[in-house]
Amino acid sequence: MQIVKYDKKYNEQFKAYQFEDDTFASHPSVLLERYKNKANIEIFIGLNEKGMVAFGILDFSQNRLVYTDQQNTVLIRGLSVDEKQRGNGYSRQLMNFFIDYIQQKKPEIIEIVLAVETENEVGKQLYRSLNFIDSGRRLMGRSGEQQAWYLKVGNEG
Repeated sequence: MQIVKYDKKYNEQFKAYQFEDDTFASHPSVLLERYKNKANIEIFIGLNEKGMVAFGILDFSQNRLVYTDQQNTVLIRGLSVDEKQRGNGYSRQLMNFFIDYIQQKKPEIIEIVLAVETENEVGKQLYRSLNFIDSGRRLMGRSGEQQAWYLKVGNEG
């Protein structure tokens, strides 16, 4: 999978993205409309020979502080994989890309945070395998209770 920053030339890819179950995340086209013109947001898509297969956002805005008290953080939002492409390791690849990207391009960031729905056992298993830790912080999201998880990176990781 090739991971690239969003550009409007990829807009057609969003139409073919299979994502019916929005229990744990919104459809990427919804998130794209919400975040594409906001400051401190970086949107990424994963592509393979069939088109767009993964989506995720790095949020450097003040929104991240809902999930942590650490100032030098980034929030991962809206991570999803096309329903027909699940089971191919694309979520793990995108998460590893985000971790590497932060460590290489954003050395001031010392913590990555994300919110995962309490009921999302598959997501929690992935994050745990990448050494993310449940912070104990709980919030109410659109689908119910969310857990704030974090990963220390950079000089203090």
